[in-house]
Amino acid sequence: MISFFLRLFKYSLIPTLAVVVVFNANHPVMVGADTVPTFQGYLGTTPTLESGSHSAVFSWFESFGFDAQGNMYVGDTRYVQKFDANGNFVLAFGGPGTASDNGKFSYITAVDVDPSGNVYVADCDNDTIQKFDSNGNFILKWGSSGSGDGQFSCPYGFSFSTSSEVYVSDMYNHRVQKFDSNGNFILKWGSSGSGDGQFCDSWGSVVDSQGNIYVTDWCNHRVQKFDSSGNFISKFGSYGTSGNGTLDHPTDISIDSAGNLYVLDWHYVQKFDSSANFISQFGSAGSANGQFSYAEGVYVDATGNIFVADSSNYRIQKFDASYTYLTKWYNPMNGSTDDRFNWPVGVEHDTYGNIYISDAGNDSIKKFDSNGNFLMKFGATGSGNGQLNNPDFISIDASSSIYVTDYLNHRVQKFDSSGNFISKFGSYGTGDGQFRYPQGIRVTASGTTYVVDSYNNRVQKFDGSGNFILKWGSSGSGDGQFNWPVALYVDAQENIYVTDSRNNRIQKFDSNGNFLMKFGAEGGANGQLRYPEGVIVDSLGNIYVSDTKNNRIQKFDSNGNFLLTFGSYGQDVSDLRWPQGIDILSDGRIVVVNSESSTVSFWSIPSLQFSSVTPNTLGASTTITWTTNIIASSLVEFGGTTAFGATTAQINLSPKVTSHEVTLTTAPSCMSIFYRVVSVDENGATSTSPTYTTTTGGCTGNAQIIATSSVEASPLSTSTLALASLSLSIPPDFSITTNATTTFQALTLSPTIFTITAGTPSGRTLVGDVVHLTALTNATTTLTSFTAPIRVTFTYNPNTLGSITAPSLTGYRYDGSSWHQLTDCLHDESAHTVSCTTTHFSDFAVFGTSPSLSIASVSSATPTPTSSSPSSATSSVLESSSAEVVMNPTVPTQSSPMNTPLPGTMYLYTDRFSRTLYRGLQGDDVTALQQFLSTFKQFYPNQTLSGYYGLETFAAIRRYQCFFGIVCDGDEASTGWGVFGPVTRGDVERRGSH
Repeated sequence: MISFFLRLFKYSLIPTLAVVVVFNANHPVMVGADTVPTFQGYLGTTPTLESGSHSAVFSWFESFGFDAQGNMYVGDTRYVQKFDANGNFVLAFGGPGTASDNGKFSYITAVDVDPSGNVYVADCDNDTIQKFDSNGNFILKWGSSGSGDGQFSCPYGFSFSTSSEVYVSDMYNHRVQKFDSNGNFILKWGSSGSGDGQFCDSWGSVVDSQGNIYVTDWCNHRVQKFDSSGNFISKFGSYGTSGNGTLDHPTDISIDSAGNLYVLDWHYVQKFDSSANFISQFGSAGSANGQFSYAEGVYVDATGNIFVADSSNYRIQKFDASYTYLTKWYNPMNGSTDDRFNWPVGVEHDTYGNIYISDAGNDSIKKFDSNGNFLMKFGATGSGNGQLNNPDFISIDASSSIYVTDYLNHRVQKFDSSGNFISKFGSYGTGDGQFRYPQGIRVTASGTTYVVDSYNNRVQKFDGSGNFILKWGSSGSGDGQFNWPVALYVDAQENIYVTDSRNNRIQKFDSNGNFLMKFGAEGGANGQLRYPEGVIVDSLGNIYVSDTKNNRIQKFDSNGNFLLTFGSYGQDVSDLRWPQGIDILSDGRIVVVNSESSTVSFWSIPSLQFSSVTPNTLGASTTITWTTNIIASSLVEFGGTTAFGATTAQINLSPKVTSHEVTLTTAPSCMSIFYRVVSVDENGATSTSPTYTTTTGGCTGNAQIIATSSVEASPLSTSTLALASLSLSIPPDFSITTNATTTFQALTLSPTIFTITAGTPSGRTLVGDVVHLTALTNATTTLTSFTAPIRVTFTYNPNTLGSITAPSLTGYRYDGSSWHQLTDCLHDESAHTVSCTTTHFSDFAVFGTSPSLSIASVSSATPTPTSSSPSSATSSVLESSSAEVVMNPTVPTQSSPMNTPLPGTMYLYTDRFSRTLYRGLQGDDVTALQQFLSTFKQFYPNQTLSGYYGLETFAAIRRYQCFFGIVCDGDEASTGWGVFGPVTRGDVERRGSH
């Protein structure tokens, strides 16, 4: 009896029920950054009817009601579940809510059905009555907290007149109130006391065929009878625990068709005639079929079957009129067997991964391996050494010794890993080292033990032998004060976090009990708490709190700032229902004890993973994009070597994102870089991707980088860098202005796109590659000039020179606006090399001349194309075969010889091109030209088939003409550069013929 009342006090009349642990050895291990945990599973099955039908998850029964069709409506804490006359689950409605939420509940104490089939639900916490139709659709609500007419202090029972008037037992106002079916107040009677018409907690009620109402007077151990106006008629019953007309806290009452009364107390159903004469009884204390443990609801149907809400056994039992047991609705996870529990409280794991559960209702500690296999149990009911009376929380020290707060024995006991008693300390009282209902406990690596002394509103500290060291705390809401503290956790720095449950907050102290900080306030918003009971701190200093009455877990950073929440109240096995104990296993799984649903759920923290890491270069800008599976911040490390050396600013800090985009604003242009992406999750945990390579934009004309090579220059000897047709010879004294490590890079650029912008030196033709040279002293700084000259050597293929003379070959450097001929050049015709020195880095190439080429007025830089189309006179000139002047013919490289047929050209026919095409024209022949250009994505990247000769087509033709040595200088009118005239058309047709 005292155990039950203390539990009511401890949990504010919200029951904490049996729990079963979920085990699965195959859960993923937590690595890297983390985010909202995902539900992984649980151990157990849904509650069931003994014959095999089952419902959604349920746990605690205090009341039920039946309609005329025999459907049963069960009040299950925050849900109402409906079963048909055969016990099959039909539906559920409700869920957690406040007094302002229609159709939601905080703590259901009564359910009943009126003669019209409407369902009424009493909510003790919210002090409301709600009315629903038979399908759970909300109709209306009335009531609020208080003692005025129509107000309640925990409504606890219903009964109905034949006209559907509603009688409500207003428990803590010690009265009965009467309402019409719309919730309008009619009358009230009763007050606190033991006289006739007074109550000590009015509980259940029933109305007989004459309209008289019988009310169970709970702690006066009697039943009182009133007429429909609340006038006292009679009473029966007196205190006794053996039945036979005596009553021990009568909870509910029902009536059969003959007018006989069935009164339920904790362990018996007693039958009285209409004159209150005792007839018979059945039941006894226990958990076997036909026995009861603190039963709270009784109903007799039209055929005489008797239903009992056997609350502490978590079941509903059904009997026939002769008291023969028929069946039950129950949660199969509750029980006293080795792998079942009755009111577990604490959960803890040892260094081997074994998990220990304190099974308070069975006065034992149960041990499982990491796969959920039962290993052993220890403890028995009593107050002797090794015996337990409601064990609460558990802590395990470095040697695997187990410390248990022995709640109703007001002490701490210590056991070895096999469950053998070692020692104990504490006794009932308020002195140093004494306890009143101890709960939370933690043992440090040094053996120091901290214990939450809940009823004394304090924390006590003991040495490894259980000797008192100090205490702190008192009753109140100030800093360092408590209002029923429940659990605590000690971090690596020996800071102590305490769940100050009724102050709805967490307080943090140092090891001497000095207040450090607090966080939390009453409410349901993020960061707010309602009756927190469990707390644990992870290796990063993040704080997880069992926000018990909000049915969720909240996570905070080390300063108490809200990070995330997971879990919600519901009927699914993944939902949290009155979560209490919480633990983080060595493999990263979070274990949550769900008392109300009789489960313990496991939650896995996913590691941060990168995908779609992509470099994007547009003009001079280089941007890195990537995706993460969880929200995180964004940062890129980059540089010319795998040492990186440069870091972008960290962005997307609040809010964090899963789609990331970072622009490398400080990266030098036109270079090859190494990079990796870095994301930091909401906990501050950092994850880094593998290393990737890319090239930055900003090359001359935004030319594409075709190939790259790099070398770190030696300070002791000459270094050599080779790339395709180019090599560098770098002396160790190339610079006396820096002692920094310098990385040299050579990058081959697309010559076609490059020369569109840079043009060519006057009268000269490009031979071989265009190369961009870069020297990096760090990730973001380039060295562009040198004290000692660097020799650049180009190798050429004499078979590709064509009409270009070998002696005319020489090296040039492009400085961004014009070409400069290199000095000190050596031409070795036998080795086919041109070797020059330079003291500046930029773009380099070899050019030569052809004596047979007639050139008139060739510019050294590329003219800006005009925006107008050629005039009609010009157009007529361009129709002639001599209109397109071949300027600076570039000999194609070996990879693209002149006579190689090009992909995608065989479908082109000569009759598609009967006219010269230029900017501003449109037609099918323009579309055919665009189809042809689309086979060269490097020339025509967007591959637009518009039929209009616009700037895209104009630029693509220019690139085509340059690449194949047709024309690469001048403008539309003077040279035909950008015009699809006879010469270019002939080249296209010739290639299509192969």
